[in-house]
Amino acid sequence: MKTPSSSTIIDFSLVSLKESIHLRVGRNLPFFEDLLLAFEHVLHEEELAAELKAVQRNSQEVRNNLEDLANKFGQKYPTLHKVRAFITGLKENQAFIIVNRNITDTKELLNYFKILAKINPQASILNWYSDEVLNLEILAKNFDISIFGHQRKTIGDRKNKIRTCRFCGCVDGEQNIFQELVSFRNKSHAISEALGNKTVFLLEECDNCNERFSRTIEPSLIALVSFHRTLYELKGKGGIKDIIGKNFELRVKDGNIHLKDFSGRILNKQSKSITWKLKSNENYTPQNIYRCLVKFALSVIDFEDLKYFKKTIEWVNCNFNALRLPKIAVLQHPDFFTSHPLLAVYKRKKDSPKYPFLVGEFHYADIVFTFIIPYCMNDKIGFIKEKNYNEYWQIFEKFRNSSGWKHKTFASNKKYNVNCNFKLNISEDAINTSKKLELYL
Repeated sequence: MKTPSSSTIIDFSLVSLKESIHLRVGRNLPFFEDLLLAFEHVLHEEELAAELKAVQRNSQEVRNNLEDLANKFGQKYPTLHKVRAFITGLKENQAFIIVNRNITDTKELLNYFKILAKINPQASILNWYSDEVLNLEILAKNFDISIFGHQRKTIGDRKNKIRTCRFCGCVDGEQNIFQELVSFRNKSHAISEALGNKTVFLLEECDNCNERFSRTIEPSLIALVSFHRTLYELKGKGGIKDIIGKNFELRVKDGNIHLKDFSGRILNKQSKSITWKLKSNENYTPQNIYRCLVKFALSVIDFEDLKYFKKTIEWVNCNFNALRLPKIAVLQHPDFFTSHPLLAVYKRKKDSPKYPFLVGEFHYADIVFTFIIPYCMNDKIGFIKEKNYNEYWQIFEKFRNSSGWKHKTFASNKKYNVNCNFKLNISEDAINTSKKLELYL
């Protein structure tokens, strides 16, 4: 990347396997040259230009250079803190790429991920970008993809003094349909904080809606994955939680599993594997799980796209119950394991009736939920009929190499108990003990 001699503004992007950021830097800024020279570069004195290496490494020298710039100019120019945070978020010597423009094309971004994955195969927390998991050509041809949860992001304009809630449509200071005064004082999480979301925040959700969702639709999803939250020691709001069920007590600390069987069964020490059917005291409502997943997706999409989802928002708000909904594809697979919640949103590129306008994909522990956002005005069909659903799923299955997907209906409004099969495989020396949790749906 050669720095142009005449441009007044330089656009460039930093891309790692963890995140990508876009920067606009004016040549008249006092730190302009020092910022560019902070990275690995080659000087061309005869051309009065510096050429930045496309593939960079997170070295101590680069970190020191950016730290000095942030300390000197960061108070007045917050962009420098953004660059420093990008670098410090990488592992020692981890590769990243500098591109001399803002990357807006999904296919281009994914190609950079492929390059970096070959350089640093263990550095990515988004291992579903790998060739073994996804066919990127099919993905990029049909959908734009946005990822949330792997980096800190706030949805909404901080400078906007008058906020409008995405879910009730009210602005700060108005009264909603429940005669409640609308306010935006509390920090709203785009994905439930109880699931461990500490990175994605939403400025456009009022305090009343935030509190209401935490009582109505979110508890069902939280209950459904409660076993996984405990077993894999995933921190949520209030830390790691033990579970006391109808026939067991489960505690996990530092990887050590403490499972008390209330049935009084004596374990055979000669057994190579032990299986328990764990019955929880918690319950869930399938339709509220679907509502909650859709609420996550509607929290992160562009505000202008919300106009296509007016009926969807009414449904998420529990103003009516759906009689039928598209199925949700559910997968449990270790290749997709994540230690914190991740959300992908697929937005259709072309006006094709075969594919939904918006599809969400929620990752928690080793569970993946892939779901259509229903009641979209841009969809000509509801994807409820088996033929329509299967046609949509074929495109997703083509860029998936993972098998084992289960297609489940989440339209019921009945309450169901949360049950799991817990299997413990034990080797002779107990060193290679493995655990597997299978969710009943």
